[in-house]
Amino acid sequence: MPVSAKSAAEYREEARRLRALIELITTPALRQILLDAAATYDNLANRQRLAALPPPEPIRCGEKDVVVRSYRYYYLDSTDRVASTGLIDCDSDEEAQARAERLLAGADDAAIEVWDGSRKVHYAKRMQPRNSGDPAASTRG
Repeated sequence: MPVSAKSAAEYREEARRLRALIELITTPALRQILLDAAATYDNLANRQRLAALPPPEPIRCGEKDVVVRSYRYYYLDSTDRVASTGLIDCDSDEEAQARAERLLAGADDAAIEVWDGSRKVHYAKRMQPRNSGDPAASTRG
């Protein structure tokens, strides 16, 4: 049975409640678990907020309608938390997927998601961790 998503405000409230509970806990391990849970709720709230943004308008080129969409991409860390975000302009979902694969190949992040408004277009996870000692390794695109 699918779980319905909460609103960004509801996720933020959950995070606030967990942080209030943390103040009462003295066991370090339990405090860390609650801190991680609160961070997860904050991350979910941010994703909901960003997904609720209207998609950017297609670009027009003079008299000719050129439908180029701006897709949002999210670099994800090894726990699937958003590390950073950006925009790419593409003609199609397929082009956005291919660009995302290239972006991920040149980044140190664990995964990438591509969204068109509130519609997830692509998710890709790095098959092997990058060698951080490699001087030829590039940074985020």
